[in-house]
Amino acid sequence: MRQMTPEEYDEIARSDCFVCRLVAGNPLVADPRIVYEDEHVIAFLNQFPTQEGYTLVCPKRHAERWESDLDDMEWMHLQSVVRAVARGRRGDWGNARVCRLVGEPGTQPACAYACVPLPTGHALRSAAICRYGF
Repeated sequence: MRQMTPEEYDEIARSDCFVCRLVAGNPLVADPRIVYEDEHVIAFLNQFPTQEGYTLVCPKRHAERWESDLDDMEWMHLQSVVRAVARGRRGDWGNARVCRLVGEPGTQPACAYACVPLPTGHALRSAAICRYGF
């Protein structure tokens, strides 16, 4: 598979909500690898990964702003799933870091947590890990 240029990625990422498309059964990339799903949350391998095993955890209901679009129960449930996925990634890969992806309107149309397997001693540099973070 050909790697996308940053410009191609940005065009796709800004086209509409990648999570809503996945939940609706119309993902940006064929055959998404969903690792967890319940009524409210979905976790899947990043469709454009910068690191093997890079997993995104997102609310299934469209949400762009953490502080206003999720109620307390949704927030707490999302956090419990993020923690479980991060623990699973750590078990699979030996180490995992969690990065909350925060975008500006029009650049990242959904709330997302990234659970990124990193080798021990590797610093999490958000610019490197989150640049293609959808």
